[in-house]
Amino acid sequence: MAPIRIRPVAPIGTRPASGFVDYADGHGAFESWEEPVYPPSPDGAALHAKRLSLDMSLRECAKLLGMKAVDLSSLEWGRAAFEEGAFEEAMRRIEAAPHREGGER
Repeated sequence: MAPIRIRPVAPIGTRPASGFVDYADGHGAFESWEEPVYPPSPDGAALHAKRLSLDMSLRECAKLLGMKAVDLSSLEWGRAAFEEGAFEEAMRRIEAAPHREGGER
């Protein structure tokens, strides 16, 4: 089965972020940075909701779609988008997969 085709999405801006950063040399510090903001992804949100409603892990779903978990995460959060026709194929594969009954497999 061919992998689901995706493409990267360009950020639409940045937003300030901050947090504690641990460095390899053992020290850490609270730092601020700018992180990218991506446009809303209705297809990614629908895929995420379907995956969660079926109690399917990110890794399980990615394997089913023939992609890496990091690429599926990018789809769900708007950092990537489906190529034409790929969203429908992804949802078809998820629907056709064996599902957990009452949260169990």
